[in-house]
Amino acid sequence: MSALPNELPEQLVLPLGGIGEAPQVSHKIPRRDRVFVNRDLRLSGVEWIGFDMDYTLAVYRQAPMGALSVELTIDRMLKRGYPSYLKSLSFDTRFPIRGLLIDKRHGHVLKMDRYKVVHRGYHGMRRLPRQEIEQLYHEKRIRPHTPRYHWIDTLFALSEVTAYAAVVDALERKNEKIDYDKLFADVRASIDEAHADGTVYRVVTSAFPEFVERDPDLARTLHKFRSAGKKLFLLTNSPYSYTDQMMTYLLEGAMPEYPSWRHFFEIVICSAQKPRWFQEGRPLLERDGDVLKP
Repeated sequence: MSALPNELPEQLVLPLGGIGEAPQVSHKIPRRDRVFVNRDLRLSGVEWIGFDMDYTLAVYRQAPMGALSVELTIDRMLKRGYPSYLKSLSFDTRFPIRGLLIDKRHGHVLKMDRYKVVHRGYHGMRRLPRQEIEQLYHEKRIRPHTPRYHWIDTLFALSEVTAYAAVVDALERKNEKIDYDKLFADVRASIDEAHADGTVYRVVTSAFPEFVERDPDLARTLHKFRSAGKKLFLLTNSPYSYTDQMMTYLLEGAMPEYPSWRHFFEIVICSAQKPRWFQEGRPLLERDGDVLKP
């Protein structure tokens, strides 16, 4: 952005000669292999390192995963009584980002800043005018943690926004009467059903390269942690059968020192039901072959 003439001085290019020059430091480790952390965290004092699987070790291709989630969601919404024309729903998986807020009372998708001030909003795929945003969200203090609102804070949840905005658009074009709160609940429940009945898992495992980025450095990275004396564990909400197939795809045969992906981890916890597992103190079950025991 260029400055207005005669208003702002020209920005100085840093570092200035002899002032604030960066020290010349010789690093033995190439920059691409270095780990940058909070300066208050000493990795040397960390004994255990845990990983989630989905969207952490397993990096999904967002566009095909989003499209799959929306299509399976619509299939289940039709069974709930929604109109059949939603089968030809058009949607854009690039529309949502993390950090959005759903206003379930009005059916709006909002973007706030760190001070909880709404700067942009959409109703369906229609951008809300500034005047409407100010009237709804600036005159009264917004309370995002109340039941009226829902945070979109994970990559998995992006498909909820994609489907919700697209369905709001489609229903309003047909002048349908909409309960925006119930509609969002139905979208979320339909996505959950597609995972619970195993459909998402079956589609992904039948075409791993289409849905998952296979990182060639993953095995080497886990090995470097272990070589430094760290104990690794995997904690995932996915069921064991899916976890086994996914981790086999990602790690099996990657390094001769590890006969199977299980050898990278001290502990593997599946079907963890996060965050309920933490909140409700549910007991763990240990798998011994096909037998589960407390």
